Amino acid sequence: MLVIKDFIKKYNDQLVLDIKELSVAPGIYWVKGPNGAGKTSFFRSISGIIPCKGSVEIDGTSLRQNVTAYRRLINYAEAEPVLPAFLTGFELISFYVDSKEGDMKAAGELINYFGIKSFVQNPIGTYSSGMLKKLSVLLAFIGQPKIILLDEPLITIEDTFLPKIYALVKQWHQEREITFLISSHQPLDYERIGHYKTLQLADKTFTCIG
Repeated sequence: MLVIKDFIKKYNDQLVLDIKELSVAPGIYWVKGPNGAGKTSFFRSISGIIPCKGSVEIDGTSLRQNVTAYRRLINYAEAEPVLPAFLTGFELISFYVDSKEGDMKAAGELINYFGIKSFVQNPIGTYSSGMLKKLSVLLAFIGQPKIILLDEPLITIEDTFLPKIYALVKQWHQEREITFLISSHQPLDYERIGHYKTLQLADKTFTCIG
């Protein structure tokens, strides 16, 4: 379970998020809110990429007190990924396998599933936006996370690939009990992903619906 208390995120003196208390039980969540509401700032903060005030814990492991262990429990795919252009996709995947205590065999299966085998050995700087998005989402499934954050995973990617993302999310939630927080401007597809709840972001805080 993700437990957040007294969470505050500011940029300079501008308050972006103010979450007194939020508990996110295992499940699949659609993170909903208007542009500029703070969804990406929330994801980046709880994934440990940018600093924030307050307490953030996953199953009792604290972001503030045990950063390394915490980061192995949460993976994040950005809406507009910026990845090292000089590395190949395979080199970056290998790095994630090492840092996330993952498995290369499982990573190889993901490479095949995401259909990136034909270009994974090429430098990331040569990738199209669709290739880059596939690699970014793939990296979020490396290791043994408890929570996976997917920021706008349904854009900048061909429509024919969307069922595969839905299927993988549904499978990992059902079989591995992974919690997914998925931001999207359009509602998630119930028929493909199954039941999900909504985290509505408004007035700088979250309300859980459903």
